[in-house]
Amino acid sequence: MITEVHHVGLVVRDLEGARAFYGHALGLPALPGTDPHGRPGLLVPVGRSALAIRAAGADGREGLEHLCLAADGVADVWARLRAVGVLPAGDGAPPDGLLSPDAMDGLRVGVSVAPLPEGGPADLPHRVLRIDHVVIRAPDPTGLQRRFADYFGVETRRTMERPGTGAMLAFLKPGEVILELARPRDAAAGPAALSGLAFAVAGLDALVERLRGLGYPVGEPHPAVQPGARIAALGREHACGVPVAFLEFA
Repeated sequence: MITEVHHVGLVVRDLEGARAFYGHALGLPALPGTDPHGRPGLLVPVGRSALAIRAAGADGREGLEHLCLAADGVADVWARLRAVGVLPAGDGAPPDGLLSPDAMDGLRVGVSVAPLPEGGPADLPHRVLRIDHVVIRAPDPTGLQRRFADYFGVETRRTMERPGTGAMLAFLKPGEVILELARPRDAAAGPAALSGLAFAVAGLDALVERLRGLGYPVGEPHPAVQPGARIAALGREHACGVPVAFLEFA
């Protein structure tokens, strides 16, 4: 059974820059380690999930790479995927625990039961509490919703049209982290892709002040779509290739 988002995988060109942003600036623990292929990286626990950050390869590509779901056991998950033909017959897990992108409309999605280290935020005027949601660009959100339900048992909680934009949104909630499937009104056909992160925080104004003081040009806090919430955003060029938002709820 899927219980949570285990981690979100990022690839960055500048590993020390990622440590500076997620560790020093946001005040999260940034623990050094390596990925399954021995490449250097960081594990950043946040809430009940984590960011798994690795150094970019020779192509220099950076940004969000994969989504890994947490489960209370992987055998049943792999059996379910074999039953629907997503995995071939046999007992082995897919490479790196990730399905082929073809299985999820272009997304790299995996499953893990590995325990995550605990780590509270640093003693700062603000706190990053958890990953609130992961934005997934989905030209075919209905198909992707069906795959999450059929393959992983993660059902859609609600759908809506974003006011003023015409973007169609669907919300899935495997645990405390929300998966926001977004189809822009003018979306062309193409693969689904992870396209942004939003963190729930306490002390948004203090966080914005700290980030600006460290040279990160975060936007002005303003009312969010979520009732009673405020949001501030930081562009991908200033956050290791990942569009990031910070949400504070009343």
